[in-house]
Amino acid sequence: MTEASTLSALTYRERMAGVVRDAVLDTMPHLKDRQYDPTQTLVDMGADYLDHIEILMEIEECLQLEIAEDARAFKSPRDIEDYLVRLHEQADLQEDNKLLRQLLAHAYSGSHLYMDDGELQDNFTAPFIDYRRDSVVSIQATMQTRGIAALQEIQLGTPTQVATDEIRRFQLKPQGTSTQET
Repeated sequence: MTEASTLSALTYRERMAGVVRDAVLDTMPHLKDRQYDPTQTLVDMGADYLDHIEILMEIEECLQLEIAEDARAFKSPRDIEDYLVRLHEQADLQEDNKLLRQLLAHAYSGSHLYMDDGELQDNFTAPFIDYRRDSVVSIQATMQTRGIAALQEIQLGTPTQVATDEIRRFQLKPQGTSTQET
C-alpha cells in the first residue's frame, strides 16, 4: 500500500498543496516577497514555460513520481494540486479493483484457480476466465455461460464433471430434499 493511499483525501490534498507551493516558491523566488495565491495563474505570477517545467520537475523529484501531463496543461498551482489528487484517487481505485478481482477469483474458482507467476486464471473449463485481464462484463458473461451450461446438463440428466463442480460450488439441491447429509 502506498503512502498516498493511507492518507485521507483532505490530508493528501493539503500535503500536495504544500509540495506545489514549495516548488513554485523555489522556482520563482521573487514570489516570497508577495502573497502566494494558488488560484492565480502561473503566468500572472511571472512564470514562463521553462518555469512551468522546472516546477513540475521539482514536484516529480519531491514525490518520486512522473507527471504525464504537458507543463502547459497546468495554468495555476491549484491545477497541479487537482491533478495530483486525481492520481491519488486513481491509484486507490486500481488497488481496490485488484483486491476485488482477487476476492472474486478465490470465491468463484476456488481450487481451480491458477496463480503461478502472478496469474489469476480459471482454465478448468471453457470458456476460460482471466481475472487480471478480462473486463468485469466479460467475467460476468463467462460465469453466466458456465452456469447455464451446467443447468442444461442437469436438465438433460447427463451432468459432466463441470456441472457436478458447479452444483457443489453453489450447493444446488433439488427442491424438497434436505441440505443435511444423513
